[in-house]
Amino acid sequence: MSELGFPSSHALHAGPIVRREDEFTSLPLSTRRSLAGALFAFTRRSGVKFFTVVIRKRECPDRIRLKALIAREISSFIRDHMEYLLSFDRVIIYYDNGQAPVTELIGTVFGSTFFDVDFRKVVPSDYRLFQSADLVCTLELAAIKADSGELSRSEEIFFESRRKLRKNWLSQLDRMRLV
Repeated sequence: MSELGFPSSHALHAGPIVRREDEFTSLPLSTRRSLAGALFAFTRRSGVKFFTVVIRKRECPDRIRLKALIAREISSFIRDHMEYLLSFDRVIIYYDNGQAPVTELIGTVFGSTFFDVDFRKVVPSDYRLFQSADLVCTLELAAIKADSGELSRSEEIFFESRRKLRKNWLSQLDRMRLV
């Protein structure tokens, strides 16, 4: 990051980098791609595994059913991966007070399943893995949008094409998926 003119303490937010928003508005495309690429390289080298829950809010008639669906998806993931999850000494949940209902649900489901759950409020600039999670979610959303032909113009410019999005980003992301 320092080679690209950013302090090492700077938090990268993948969505604004891709869409040329906020502090990334005036940056050239090549610099934005380099920033995202550096975070993606870090994420791949870190050895993290991930899973995502995809829920279309417009398909849920109310907040109660939306929360129930999210809780069911997370519980199902835990059941399917219980042996793997129990191989760790404890579960640590990092949150930044964004989307409080989601944080509460994750805390409730994991807290009711595991005995040793540590909740840590973080500032994204202090945790690169938190920024990696943001990147993963941004790429997962881009994949969904690409599949339905709904990439925004700025996303199409950043990724160059659906084929390049798949080849350069999503194929590598799939290797990190917890299956």
